[in-house]
This record gives sequence, structure tokens and C-alpha cells, in this order.
Amino acid sequence: MTENFRPYKQKILMIAMCVLSAAGGLYYSVRVGHAVRLAAGQDVSLPLSGVILFFLLVQLYSNKTKRTSFSSIYRILVYLSGICVAFLVFGYVCLIACDLLFLVLRIFGLKRLRFEVSAGISAFASLVLVLYGNLHARKIKTCTYSIASPKIRKSYRVVQLSDLHLGAVVGAGQMRRAVQAVNALKPDLVVITGDMINHGQTGEIRHMTDTEDILAQIRAQAPVYAVTGNHDPAADDPVFRLFLKNSNIRLLDNEAVKFQDLLLYGRSGNSLQQRGPLAFNAPEDAYTILLDHYPDGAEEAAKAGTDLFLAGHTHAGQYFPCTFMVRKAYPGARRHGMSAVGKMSCIVCGGTGFFQIPVRVGTDSEVVCVDLVPAP
Repeated sequence: MTENFRPYKQKILMIAMCVLSAAGGLYYSVRVGHAVRLAAGQDVSLPLSGVILFFLLVQLYSNKTKRTSFSSIYRILVYLSGICVAFLVFGYVCLIACDLLFLVLRIFGLKRLRFEVSAGISAFASLVLVLYGNLHARKIKTCTYSIASPKIRKSYRVVQLSDLHLGAVVGAGQMRRAVQAVNALKPDLVVITGDMINHGQTGEIRHMTDTEDILAQIRAQAPVYAVTGNHDPAADDPVFRLFLKNSNIRLLDNEAVKFQDLLLYGRSGNSLQQRGPLAFNAPEDAYTILLDHYPDGAEEAAKAGTDLFLAGHTHAGQYFPCTFMVRKAYPGARRHGMSAVGKMSCIVCGGTGFFQIPVRVGTDSEVVCVDLVPAP
């Protein structure tokens, strides 16, 4: 979410995150190493510190790299680095909880437990959470909403995907599950609200041809429409355009398209800071759906007379405790699900894929189904 802050704040935030991550990784390695020494007589603090720092560096590099070719080894390392980060985050949360519990037990003289045991418990709990989160992230949940409007003359089923993040972490398997969920809904119209690609490089996608073939199997009565997000390549990138063509996805780059008596407008979203005001006014006689990557655009869309606003970007925080942190730092994350902005319906998808960390705890990988029906 650092793209939501001004450039100097981005740098400060990134430096602070790097320092805290390295310091936290070293501290947790020492604590877990002492726990292992208590249980097995072998202190693994040093090698564990090296492994954690290595994967933190891999994670940092993958977020900043400008490379255009990606090997299988690179993808495996990025995937494992995401697992390592999740283990560290969950481990710290569990460690704090265990340490507080042990401290209370000591203060009240109920039981004197060694704090090395606390670290061991936290490591085991973290492993369980990572395993659960990794398996849970692969499950696709369908979120269904119904909207009635006098502008709608017949019923439509609109299905929304968002934040696929195809690349080193998300691949053909997740897309196959997503397409199965979409086709089971028998949609009239399918839309993707940005971040189809993980780091702006289409070449990062594993099994490119297979992934394109899977996405092209979406069965709808209209083409699949999409807008770009902050992680996507530029709209005119030739490799990205070829990927969209092979996947049977039509990109709406600040343009409108008519589908029967619905009007779709796609707002480009490669950069929140650089895009100008919304250059669109909805006609009064057509039910208008505005696709945007950022929930921040909801107020502008409502003022433009939009009837339905669809966005993504937030991932609903993706995993605990980031679920709370994202909602605190980024107001758009509080719109997850369906809400009203004036007379406009607003739906923010929590993401069909996942970014960098291949786990979901406290959130779901989502496909959104919106039934548009004539008002009585």
C-alpha cells in the first residue's frame, strides 16, 4: 500500500520496514534458537538468522527488481520468501501473546515457565497458521449481492475478479479455480478490476500459455473487461497487450463500452498519484458501471452519476494482523464488501489472488457475483 503515500513518505516507510524486519528477524531467530537448545541441546540461532535474513532480502529484491526474465529458481525463492515472512509475522504475534501470558503467570505466582518455552510455542503456532493460510488462500469464496434499479430492463449477472497478481506466487492453479468458480455462476458479464500482473512484468507469470488458455475459458455472454492496477504494466505495453488478447480480455483504458442496456467505463489505475480527475459523466438513461482499481475513486464516481462502482486493491489486508493495519493506514480498505456512496452502490473485492505472501488468514480469495435486477 506504499503507493498511497507521497514519495518521501514511501522512502521513509520502506527504510523503517526494512530495519524493523531485519531487527525483528534476528531477535526472533535468537528466541527460537534458544527454545531449540532447551529441547534438543543444539542452538540454531545463527543458521536460522541467516535463513530469515536471506529470505527477507529476496522479498525486498523481488519487490524492487526491474528484471524482465525470470527463472524457476527465482520464482521458488520468492515463494519461499513469502512463506518466511508469514512465519515471522505470525511468530511475532504468537510470541508476544505467549510472553504476556507467561509474565502474568509469574507475577501472580501461578506457574514459573521459562520464556524459551514461549518461543517454542510461538514457532509451532506460526507453522500451523502458515500451513492453514497457504491452503485457505487457494480456496475461492463467492460473495453474492443483488441490486435493483429502475434503469435495468432485464436481469444481468456481473461477476468481478480483482488482484490476480499473476507471477511468481500466483499461477495457473489459482486461475483454474477462479475460472471454475466464475463459470459455475453463468455470468452475463465478467470484469477484472486491476492488478492482473504481480510486479509489472508479464514475463513473471509461470506457465504463460497455460494461464492464458485457462483465462480464455471464461464463459460469458460478453468479452471479459478489465482495467489496470498499480502492479500492472502500462496499458500500451506490447507483451501485456498480447497476454490480454490471448486471454480474451478487453482492456478499458479510460474508455466506455456498451453492453446491451448497461454502460461500462474503465478507469486506468497504474498510479494513484499521477492520474487526473475522472473524465466521465454517466448518462441518466443507462445503468452505469464504473471499473476502478482503487476504492479511493468511489466519491468521484458517485458525483459523476455512476450507478455501480467496482474496485479492488486492498486485498482486505490479506492476512492477520495486516487486516487491521491496512484498514488503519488506508481508508479505502474500510469499504471491503458492499456499501453505499450517496445513491451509488459500491463493491470492493478482497482479491481473487494474493500478493507476495501466499497465505490468507482472516480474509478470503474472492469472486464477486452481482445480480442486477429491474426494480419492482
